[in-house]
Amino acid sequence: MDSYQATAALEWWANTSLCLGGYEVLVTVRVTGDDWACEAVFGPEPLSDEDREGFDFLMDLDPVFTLRFHEGSEILVDVRRTGDAGRLVLTAFEASESLSSEALAMAAEVGAALRAARPGGGSAAPRG
Repeated sequence: MDSYQATAALEWWANTSLCLGGYEVLVTVRVTGDDWACEAVFGPEPLSDEDREGFDFLMDLDPVFTLRFHEGSEILVDVRRTGDAGRLVLTAFEASESLSSEALAMAAEVGAALRAARPGGGSAAPRG
């Protein structure tokens, strides 16, 4: 098998119970010898302006997302934008690139603000 394509979700988790963003993507993995490359595009629909703004904010905060496939498997990935609008390059996350405590504190504050801004003060779905 030289390539694999599937739908998945890119999720940005502030902690084990608070997901600040989830985005549907079409993932393509290509294998060449011992190397692999993974790209994703938003879909099936393009992101709304509001979703794009949220995604850009999370990318600027920290580009580490959980890539969750619909059959249940998941992997932490670093996300990098390419020159093509909506096209992303995904690489396996290296633990040495972990978030600083300052970034984690900021993420918690953002999460609290987002929860408070939701109608009825709703909360994000727990991570399963």
